Amino acid sequence: MATFDAAYENVSTLCNDGHKDFEKEIKNIIFRFNLVNNSNQVIGYSFGPAIVAIPYSNMSDGYGIGDIYIDDNGYTFTCDNPNASYLSGMLGQGSRYYGKFEFESGKNQMLQAGSATLLTVGGQPVNFWFWTHSSNTKQNIDICPSDYYEITECTSSHSIAEGKGFSITLNGSGTDNICITIDSNNAYDITEWVGYYGQNTYSSGEEPPALSIQVVNINEYQVKLNETVIQNWTYDATNSNLSWGSADNSGSAANLSFSLNSEAQQTFTGTLQTITSSSSSSGTFAGIATLCTDPALDLGQWVGTYSQCQYSAWKEPPNLTIQAAANNSYQVLLSGSTIKDWTYDPSSYQLSWTSTGGNWSEAMLLFSQDVSRQATFQGTLDMVPPKYTCTGTFSGTRVESPNP
Repeated sequence: MATFDAAYENVSTLCNDGHKDFEKEIKNIIFRFNLVNNSNQVIGYSFGPAIVAIPYSNMSDGYGIGDIYIDDNGYTFTCDNPNASYLSGMLGQGSRYYGKFEFESGKNQMLQAGSATLLTVGGQPVNFWFWTHSSNTKQNIDICPSDYYEITECTSSHSIAEGKGFSITLNGSGTDNICITIDSNNAYDITEWVGYYGQNTYSSGEEPPALSIQVVNINEYQVKLNETVIQNWTYDATNSNLSWGSADNSGSAANLSFSLNSEAQQTFTGTLQTITSSSSSSGTFAGIATLCTDPALDLGQWVGTYSQCQYSAWKEPPNLTIQAAANNSYQVLLSGSTIKDWTYDPSSYQLSWTSTGGNWSEAMLLFSQDVSRQATFQGTLDMVPPKYTCTGTFSGTRVESPNP
């Protein structure tokens, strides 16, 4: 639980007693939220579930006060950050949101919400608990428990939640400086090395095994050596190092470093120990990512949201999302609509679908990595009747990796 002191501001508002207008001095309680996204994915945010917990009668009239104004017809929001001008939206990698909310004090002045979904990380909700401190002048806030992450620290100054691929820190000073920071968790940030490594060498003289790293769910990865699933592996993103021990994997232990070669291919090198009931061998283990032959791996390297798109037929292009689904499969969405019966050719990195089966579009898209290792696609997209009728070139860049 993090406890924040109340912050107040005296303001003048225009009132009318039925005969004439007059200025009235009132005291408002101020809440300033600072949301910082240091992770490698796009975060969804919505402060509505916390803000609407206060009855409308407790809110200030908004005559020129604060950065967010509320009118009698509902909400209209103006934030001092032009890139985050609404109460809810998406926050890109390395971006910050600042929102200031003011409410008339002397009533139910603190935010009260048992489980308010403020964030969406990796497609999963992150809920926060708001309640009044026993002093009645302080705001208590905590991150609600979830199967999706673990609460690792909880004090009167801060709370920390750790999930696969991310961490969330709640801290700050004063009610007017509530900070929520989302960071990447290096222990799982292996997104950039997802693939099938089948062109390998092993100095022990044994047949070199294949290594695969695949997405099995949002923020969840699986490492396999041939068909053996590796348990309790760790990844150091700073040094691009993957390792596991024989205590958890009776058949092997490894320490592997990943890098790009001169042809921009994903490679690894390091040591591998293989253990059988009758013998043990070790040596240098190295490999290069190759075209995979396992359909469950094919589309894994392109998982993410491609919202930096261009479409020659529309001024506002649709976005493309590829996400992990159950049973090691994948789901393709075009502006939120699920594409049915898509096909993927791993030999040409081509994703395509037709309008059969209820799709309102047809596409043929070729995927690749640009010089900065960003995943991109380009191809054609046709919108078909009865919803649309247009044809054009369609391209995009991934801005949300699967491990945000």
